[in-house]
Amino acid sequence: MEQHVKVYNCQVRLGGNILHSVPKIRISGEEVRLLKSLHGDDAIHEVREIGTLDGWTRTQELNDLADRYSSDPDRVDGRKLIEKVFGITLDSFDDWLMNKEIAESVRQDEALALQQIEEGANAKGTLVRSGATQ
Repeated sequence: MEQHVKVYNCQVRLGGNILHSVPKIRISGEEVRLLKSLHGDDAIHEVREIGTLDGWTRTQELNDLADRYSSDPDRVDGRKLIEKVFGITLDSFDDWLMNKEIAESVRQDEALALQQIEEGANAKGTLVRSGATQ
């Protein structure tokens, strides 16, 4: 059983410059470690634990980081980055990414259907509320 993912707030000093600080709010401990790897240990400041993510595993978080920290359409560069930084193999990444893309497609289809229903309802005229509900 995997442990809960710890969540933090911190400041990232881009290039180590205090004048170029960026707040990172509600990020995982895994992302803190990734940011240290990318920007250097001294670039991450004011790290404060604020809680845990219930229902989200470390594996899910690492897959999500591989997706978000990628610039390739196939996400290979993000996957390689996470595998290198954490010394792991993301065996389930391809399935995870496919399921995420399917869920996003379904969400977009549902949003489009709702928009069409709303447009159809609006095309019938303007609703004027009766005096009974005022």
